[in-house]
Amino acid sequence: MSYWSSEVAADFYAKGRPYFHPSVVAQVAEFLKDHVPFNNALDVGCGTGLSSRALQQVASQVRGIDTSPEMLRHVPTAPHLAFAQAPGEAIPFEDNSFDLITLAQSFHWLDRAKFFSEARRVLKSRGWIVVYDNYFSAMMQEKPDFQPWFAEYLSRFPTPPRPRVQFTPEDANAEGFDFVHKSMHEEWPEFTKESLTAYLLTQSNISAAMERGEPLESITDWMGSELSRFIPESGSVHIGFGSPIWYLRKVS
Repeated sequence: MSYWSSEVAADFYAKGRPYFHPSVVAQVAEFLKDHVPFNNALDVGCGTGLSSRALQQVASQVRGIDTSPEMLRHVPTAPHLAFAQAPGEAIPFEDNSFDLITLAQSFHWLDRAKFFSEARRVLKSRGWIVVYDNYFSAMMQEKPDFQPWFAEYLSRFPTPPRPRVQFTPEDANAEGFDFVHKSMHEEWPEFTKESLTAYLLTQSNISAAMERGEPLESITDWMGSELSRFIPESGSVHIGFGSPIWYLRKVS
């Protein structure tokens, strides 16, 4: 199932996700500077299109695909940027169409064998795949006791099952790719109580709780009460996020 297929979940995502993608793409651009700008790039699992918009920093033409029509309602409009409803396992483009494929926070939801089969098909010779995520560390600069509290949050709203995140050079080789490099991007965005609540509402933990029938009002009331312990009404805090970045290149 998709935890972002509903209109409500997509609206939460559009409102609450930090726009971290440009700084990650800038790091990608530095590593791939001998290949930038790419002619055509594909963003798989583009969601509301934030990652696709950032991809314009390194590509002349960008296409984004996602399975959720509700997410795609929120995508931006810009020249040389287009979107389609489709899964990463059935990419609706011709063979040898792209120089670069990116996956931002979507790799772990895919059927990997089917995705890589499609990636090999639509990528040009020696084309690139860049996979990155944005992990919420629960490390708050101003309040070290926030991280232990986050364990309480996960107990109340467990993370739903998902495929493993690990991916090795051997896995890449088996799929017809070289695992060229791995790096990490870190940042500490600023949150108010309202914006942190909005972010937490975008997590699959909350979507799963709502699928189980927990009312949104009870969730937001609990969050508001709990987060008041850490963030003053008129104040803000900084929370760490880590983005591992994987660089894979298609074997000739």
